[in-house]
Amino acid sequence: MFKGIFPIKCYETILTDDFSKLKDFAEDAKYKDALTNEWDDQTLVGSTDNRILEHPDLYYIKKTLMYHFNKFINSVALIPPYTTNIITTSWIARIKKGGFIHNHNHCNSWYSGLLYFDDDYTGATPLKLENPLFVFNHFDIEEEPDSFYRIIPEPNKIFFFPSYLKHMSDIQIEDKTRYSLAWNIYPDGYLGRSDSDSYLETKWLSS
Repeated sequence: MFKGIFPIKCYETILTDDFSKLKDFAEDAKYKDALTNEWDDQTLVGSTDNRILEHPDLYYIKKTLMYHFNKFINSVALIPPYTTNIITTSWIARIKKGGFIHNHNHCNSWYSGLLYFDDDYTGATPLKLENPLFVFNHFDIEEEPDSFYRIIPEPNKIFFFPSYLKHMSDIQIEDKTRYSLAWNIYPDGYLGRSDSDSYLETKWLSS
């Protein structure tokens, strides 16, 4: 299912694949919110391993995610068909009761993705994408339009969105911990035009 929001091209679908391996990784992973630092612990929800999809046991999952991403990109003709894409960073996001995700976006990235791989997301706080056009609303009306698009957690749901979109989550109220897989994608190959100073080749990126 293709979704146009704001309008911005995104991708959402429910998969039928077996992601039970991710549940094992989520339980065994070390997380940043277990570290002592100057930040509010509740905002640091990611696993310390930020290249989790490079693990050999998760290769089939990485392959599945990239299949759907390339299907999406080629369908909307955002890039030439000869261009390939790579996953750079990937991590497990964990939100415990009382936790949340602060509003942020991802730099040095083209598209970002998420996968809800757990069996039950009843009461789980959604991920909220901020409408970048909302700041251009100059109407003073009694009921302002909502400035966020909500990605409701469901088992086996994947979602791709441009990395420049700011996103966040509200506080997780339920006792059950909310897990998801997140990753960033970058084009592999030549970017730009050959007569431009910004023309570059990205093979130095490791997938």
